[in-house]
Amino acid sequence: MRKNYMLDHSSGDRVFFTDGCNDLTREERIRYGIWPDVAPLSVTVNGENVDYSDIDDFYDKLKDGTYAPGSIRTACPSPETIEHLLVDIINNTPDYVNVYYLGASPYISAGTFNAHRMVMAEFAERYPMRKFVCIDTTCASNGTALASQYIAASDAENVELVAEDITKHTMHLFTQRELSFSAKSGRYNTFERIALGAMEKMKISPNMFFPREDKLSIAGIARGDTILNEWVNYFVQNRVDDDTIIRIAYGHHDEEARARKFVDKLKNAGAIRDEQIQYARVGSAIGAHTGPTVLSIFFRQKDDRPLSKNDYKKPVKN
Repeated sequence: MRKNYMLDHSSGDRVFFTDGCNDLTREERIRYGIWPDVAPLSVTVNGENVDYSDIDDFYDKLKDGTYAPGSIRTACPSPETIEHLLVDIINNTPDYVNVYYLGASPYISAGTFNAHRMVMAEFAERYPMRKFVCIDTTCASNGTALASQYIAASDAENVELVAEDITKHTMHLFTQRELSFSAKSGRYNTFERIALGAMEKMKISPNMFFPREDKLSIAGIARGDTILNEWVNYFVQNRVDDDTIIRIAYGHHDEEARARKFVDKLKNAGAIRDEQIQYARVGSAIGAHTGPTVLSIFFRQKDDRPLSKNDYKKPVKN
């Protein structure tokens, strides 16, 4: 039986680390057996680096226009920063412990994944007694956060196969009311960027999802809280079982009320218990591209999650 070294120092033979697109907090990374530190992305506004460590301050500045859509950019960590992190892992784990990187989907941040892969390849040559494995989780944000929990907890011998099974069933659903950040993020195709601009003018919210092998996509539209009802139906029909964990993440703290309204709808439908709920924030690296009004849910579903933007079963409405 294989074990996670961070959860069992006496017999663990593997260690996991992730990147700044993964929205686990540091405390959560420690709790779930993932290396506490990550190589952070950089965030710039009008070309100037900004401190985004205070997430409430960051979202306040997105909301009040201090950080305007089109002025804010993110960049992947430098190879030197990733190397420093890996050296720390090497120096603090035995030689028989293999190293697994749980990376954000290249459809969200190709630069971040490729930078880590390049440094991992160098370390594989430098330390031949260890395995250095890059896993494309095909997820992002709190989807990667949820998938990482399951992967790190597995005692299966083949980590890559476990990760593939977990991530292809980890559904990502998003919505926003303020869409300027997404429209300028580069994470949508041209038609969808135009559609997002039109939706914002009409005060319509998109029901967005993240396929495994495509950019973020729009599955439909809704007014007000209709989209929350759609999500309840989708979750009930598609969750793995009655014990399925759901991770609910929001941007600006004002969106917490909407997140809790969604949970109330789940509870009224008899679909969830308190111990199955994980409240979270959409981290700054992702929030820079989604804006302050983002609300999202993540959970494991029975069938494979959509492969592309054309492979989505629209939730049944009440």
